[in-house]
Amino acid sequence: FQMPYGFYQFVRFAAMAIFVYLAYCEYKNGHVDRMILFIVLTSAFIVACSSSNIPQKLDSFVDNAELKSSDYDAEDWQKSMLQYERLVEEYNNSACLIIQNNADVSPL
Repeated sequence: FQMPYGFYQFVRFAAMAIFVYLAYCEYKNGHVDRMILFIVLTSAFIVACSSSNIPQKLDSFVDNAELKSSDYDAEDWQKSMLQYERLVEEYNNSACLIIQNNADVSPL
């Protein structure tokens, strides 16, 4: 079961906010070494959780399919189509989440 991409964005943002808050608290209490630790954790968590976005995944998939297409047999094409359909579904689901999130925000 794969989580939607928006979930990972939320986790990254929440972790960043928590670590920044903890770094601020430690700085306020005079613990500069702990503040640096939380800043490093923030950076490490953001880098570790980052992944390519869905349009990049689709582009990469199409590029790989084009490169290997001469070696594909019927079974490979079938697998390729299934994988492509999953990527398109993931793209559509993420687009729906973005649209839904934008609709939930009231205009100023």
